[in-house]
Amino acid sequence: MRPLGARLIKYVLSRGEMPYAKLMKVLFLIDRHLYLRHGYTVFAWRLYKYGPFSSQVLDALSELEAEGRVEARVERRGDGYSVAYRLEPQAAPELPPEVKEAADRALAQWADKELGELIKHVYGLEEVREARPGALLLRDLEREAAILIGLGAAAEEAYRREEEPMPIFKRIAELRQRVLDDALGGEARADEISAAVSEALRRYTPYVEEAIKEIIEAGADPVKTALDNAVLEYSEAVEDGEALGEGEWAGKLYRLMVALFTKYTKISGECEATCPRSAAERLAKLANLELAAAALLRLRRSGREEAAELGRVIDEVFSV
Repeated sequence: MRPLGARLIKYVLSRGEMPYAKLMKVLFLIDRHLYLRHGYTVFAWRLYKYGPFSSQVLDALSELEAEGRVEARVERRGDGYSVAYRLEPQAAPELPPEVKEAADRALAQWADKELGELIKHVYGLEEVREARPGALLLRDLEREAAILIGLGAAAEEAYRREEEPMPIFKRIAELRQRVLDDALGGEARADEISAAVSEALRRYTPYVEEAIKEIIEAGADPVKTALDNAVLEYSEAVEDGEALGEGEWAGKLYRLMVALFTKYTKISGECEATCPRSAAERLAKLANLELAAAALLRLRRSGREEAAELGRVIDEVFSV
């Protein structure tokens, strides 16, 4: 089966020929509805001079055109040219129910409207109006930053992998250390660690945005990418539990690793190319708990063995 983006484009064009500018904005409105209702998008979007833009839309159109499934028709208009796309005769593709519902909604409202009216509507949307040029659109950056920084934090503090991480995860690990330094910089008590971690995460969200952009531009979903990496981290940590040591603290730490591995593996089953909102929200909660556990591991290395507080964090992990 073709990628979802190509199928969505074909579905939209099955309603009739559509100019490039209108197609781009209709696809954005479809993704906006999906994001608000379900927490994910088919394409990655940024704000450019002429409104919301996705290079993934252009890539999908190029592939469909090269295969002869979509025709691009160029017309001269005034001093320039315009491009319109039409679907070669074929059946409309199948879409997931929520994507079809979003597409039908947008097409019913905008397919027959003038481009100027559509542009005015899209430019008037709050997230478009308030975004800076080049900014990611339809993303919960604070939540995604928490997930990227938090997932794998406890494993990194307790169990060092021998191989060098990919460059993107190396940069994320460096940011994670800065977040932990920040959270522990105020000599927070053990029972204040979670709040200190959450506040530090908010301060570092802008620094994670570039990592999020890089993952998106590579054609992946940041949340799913972080989740897959965390599952790998914890599968190794659980398999090599002896490396965590012995005693009460090591026992609690191993229980934490098993709990996180179990949670992440279960959530991974809910995520395909992207993670739905409910899964991402649970991952964000686990990410904060992971960072709190990583901070407690640091406190232990400095002579403060907060086993009771680590036990509380483990109980919270099981409740997510």
